[in-house]
Amino acid sequence: MYTGAEQKEKAEDYIRKLSAEKTFKDPIVTEVKPLGKFYKAEEYHQRYFAKNRGENVCHSPFTPKMEEFAQKYKNLLKG
Repeated sequence: MYTGAEQKEKAEDYIRKLSAEKTFKDPIVTEVKPLGKFYKAEEYHQRYFAKNRGENVCHSPFTPKMEEFAQKYKNLLKG
């Protein structure tokens, strides 16, 4: 989702680049659309991951467990 013409152009350029380089086995199907109406989440949702790092309900590819998983199974992961 983009908020202006420059963001839209950058996104479309990058998709064209990845497609031309055949970065992925299958075609890229990502849609580039205007952001539209946006509602900011309540305060208790802001920086949720940073505030609840030890919780199992919070998943992020940057956590140590996910990094370990990605290293161990890198041959099975896409892209």
